Amino acid sequence: SVDPCLCRRPQAKTQRAWTGWFGYGKRNAMPILANILLLLSIVNSPSPDSSLKMKQKIVNLLKGFSIEITPASLLRTPDVFTQGTTNLLPVGTSVAITSLPGSDFSDTIACAEKLKKWGLKPVPHLVARSVQDYAMLEDQLCQLQEKQVTEIILIAGSDNSVDSMFSSSMDILATGMLEQYGIQRIGVAGHPEGHTIIPDDHLWKALEWKYKYNQYHETAKLYLVTQFCFDAEPIISWDQALQKSFGVNAADRMPIRIGIPGIASIPTLLKYAQSCGVGPSLKILRHSSSVRRTNLLTHQAPDKLLMDLAQYCDTAENTWIDGIHVYPFGGLQLSAAWFNSLAQGDFDVLHDSLSVHSN
Repeated sequence: SVDPCLCRRPQAKTQRAWTGWFGYGKRNAMPILANILLLLSIVNSPSPDSSLKMKQKIVNLLKGFSIEITPASLLRTPDVFTQGTTNLLPVGTSVAITSLPGSDFSDTIACAEKLKKWGLKPVPHLVARSVQDYAMLEDQLCQLQEKQVTEIILIAGSDNSVDSMFSSSMDILATGMLEQYGIQRIGVAGHPEGHTIIPDDHLWKALEWKYKYNQYHETAKLYLVTQFCFDAEPIISWDQALQKSFGVNAADRMPIRIGIPGIASIPTLLKYAQSCGVGPSLKILRHSSSVRRTNLLTHQAPDKLLMDLAQYCDTAENTWIDGIHVYPFGGLQLSAAWFNSLAQGDFDVLHDSLSVHSN
């Protein structure tokens, strides 16, 4: 017969081995494992030196960022750019004034006047398909000139309610009237991820036309303002394609302001992304691990997108990217305060996120 003591010895030996390895026994194994994981996270976290370098790259990218506002939000909230006694945007910040289908141009003029009083730079949208004819165009430009507006964002728009003689931004540019009324800088649309309706080859031909326009006009220079994206990859690929097609010399470039979504909840971002025709990078928002494990109602910040773009712009010698344009879908004050904190360097770089300092 088998000695019962022989059956117990392997168990005792295993117990001793377990105890000897962890030093505390089975009961305390989980806290020890937790400490090991913590140590691994510390080892994999960025060094203070690399964090400071990334911080400076982000500050460089955010220098002179611009932001959008709707006339309704500005006119109904007089102190929209203040938080207590604090100004949310630095003096001189460019603020684009959107123009939705059916909106009144007088509201745009009222917004421009308010922004100038606050020391901000108004950049109204001029929508080609909302302008009926030359007379209407001249009237709007005359009103802008009276308010000393020298920069606009010119888009084709989607307003089909007006029987307009202009179907694209190029039709407006070709009139030569913008220069006559003192417009010096003109933002035009860029689409790193394509367009929901316009074929890619048509978009590229439009870029070629605008590039040539920019080469032959000294008084009214163009720059590109892109749709907002959630991933840096299509933006970088588009920037590199522009360099390859149009050149890398500084004189050949049309500066690009990259559209970045502001601080907003996941449902809000998805709603605007679907309505604005955001392309493949929408999958990043839908399927990222952070979205899956985060409460959908919490606010999301474009931390990784900014870090990736900042890294690229720091190393890409011939990039056309010249700044950031913020679409504050989740609320103007929230986004203005967050991006301004980044631009001022009032934040820390963590492993894969940015932590803004609380006041």
